[in-house]
Amino acid sequence: MDRAEKILDKDTIRKLEHLAIAEEKEEAITLRSWIKELMQYFYESQEQNRGYKIITEDGKEIVVSNGEELDEEIKKMGNKKYTIEPLGIIKVR
Repeated sequence: MDRAEKILDKDTIRKLEHLAIAEEKEEAITLRSWIKELMQYFYESQEQNRGYKIITEDGKEIVVSNGEELDEEIKKMGNKKYTIEPLGIIKVR
């Protein structure tokens, strides 16, 4: 409950309870099961990026599969100029 009140004000927590989105159980705020299922469906059906292609100023192409790898490769390049292209979008279900 303390963590929830640090993120959301008490009025917002009460509104979520009133809308039956969240409930207080054993001094904790939890999402109701129906909203958990809805969120799970929402995240499973969202488009997911396949990765990125980094093209350096000298024409070198580097392919990475996620944002963390992208950040690592960009750090390695230092002051080199580059462009980033998404490799495409896939629908996950």
